[in-house]
Parts: sequence; C-alpha cells; structure tokens
Amino acid sequence: RNINYKNDYFLTVSSCARYHNLINLLKSYNNYKKKFNIDIKYYLVLTVLDEKYFNEINSYLINKNLSKNVRIIFNVNSKYLYNLYKYAKAYVFSSYSETFGYTSLESMKMNCPVAISNHPSSKEINGNAALYFNPNNINDITNILRKITFNKKIINNLKKRGKKRVKNFSPKNHFNGLLKI
Repeated sequence: RNINYKNDYFLTVSSCARYHNLINLLKSYNNYKKKFNIDIKYYLVLTVLDEKYFNEINSYLINKNLSKNVRIIFNVNSKYLYNLYKYAKAYVFSSYSETFGYTSLESMKMNCPVAISNHPSSKEINGNAALYFNPNNINDITNILRKITFNKKIINNLKKRGKKRVKNFSPKNHFNGLLKI
C-alpha cells in the first residue's frame, strides 16, 4: 500500500457518511496547515457509504489544493491499520453522532493521542483520555489539533490515560459487566 509511517500525519478511520463531518475536519486541517505552516499529512481510512458526500470531499481537496497532503485509503488490512494508529501524531474523529466508537479505543491501545467530537457517547467511551471539540466549530478543531501536536504534557497525559482507559473495555471487564446485569 506504500504507506509512509515516517511522515507526520493525523489519522481518521471512518465510514464516509455526512454525519461523520469529514468536510469540517478537512477545513480545520487546512486552517491548521496555513496557521502553523507545518508539513503534516492527513490519512483518511474510509469506507464509502455516501458516494455524493465522498465526491464533495474530493472536490474540496482539489479546490483547496490538499490532494497531495490528504491521502484516502480504502480497505485496509488490520495489521496496516494498527500501524497507522501506532505512528500517527493523533487520531481525530469529528462525528456528530456515534453509538459506540471502537476506533478511538483502538488508537489508545496503540498509544496514539485522541481528539474527538464532544457528543455524549464520545465522552462516555473516552472519558478523560481524549481532547474534545465542537464538531461545528472549525476554529475549535484547529486549536485542538494544535494542542495535540505541540503540547507535550497534554500528549503524554493522553497517552497514559488512553492506555488506562482502554483496559476498561477488555473482554474480561465486558463479561463481568454482563454478569452483573
């Protein structure tokens, strides 16, 4: 797949659906690159559910001259996916709504700091192991990208908390919780 893990990059693993708010995420990434003049790539691992939205994303990338910086990756084998998490600067997820998101936990397991939308289920899943942003506010997302890239203390705390948080979702803890019910 010719994935260069040595590049600095942000990562999002998502289905391509409008409620995942990928356009606002890319607008924030574009702001971040302009504001901080940082050479950081963006890897989007996608499963296309909404072809029209996918075409809008591609048009945005072309119109903003981001095609060389944003790489869209399809059908990734799990061994490559874990490496993508492992070497990413941060995992960023901008969904408006989720029932349960495993991708942020997978990121934490691979010691990758997480930034995610501030909707209630995200907070329930990720607790204090993620930075939260308003998915409608491009400047808020841009500021979170800055924090998760430049603030070593925040990055180290997120990594420590992430390792701890992911243990709450082990099969053993899940089984014990079911037994209690």
